Amino acid sequence: MSEQNETKSKSIFTIALEWVVIVIMFTLTIDVIWGVFSRYVIGRQSQWTDELATTLLIWVAMLGAALAYAEHKHLGIDYLVLKCSSAVRSFLEIFTHILVIAFAGTVMIYGGFNLCFARYDSGQMMAALGVSKAYFYLAVPIAGLFIVGYAAHNIYTIFTQHSPSISEHQIEDVD
Repeated sequence: MSEQNETKSKSIFTIALEWVVIVIMFTLTIDVIWGVFSRYVIGRQSQWTDELATTLLIWVAMLGAALAYAEHKHLGIDYLVLKCSSAVRSFLEIFTHILVIAFAGTVMIYGGFNLCFARYDSGQMMAALGVSKAYFYLAVPIAGLFIVGYAAHNIYTIFTQHSPSISEHQIEDVD
């Protein structure tokens, strides 16, 4: 696959992830509005609104974290890295992405899927929604898959472009 197609496929995944987060956030907003309306106007809150809001909040947080990582908008302290030479910056970026892959792969993907399978096998259900708790926790390994994919893509980009992903305007801001 050419580098242009690789970038284009990443953009498609990122755009799809953005739309999923938008839909979840919209649904969460409608759910909370209905919960407040049913509680204060009708006088009896719908039982499922709290459980659905909690589930959607977990999903939007996990997928939003993956999206932030994809767009390089995650929290980072890069002052010292920006002071390093280009070669050192590339090394540190690759090392950081490898650490992210290790964490997301072990904790989020492996641990997350184990948790989902355990909840599914245990038969635990969300009382008000009547669905397995496995679906509640499924956000963690899915977000982990996205994060690992983005980190691997970032490493590939650093190797193929022979330049760090830190933009030049960020370097000028530090000087």
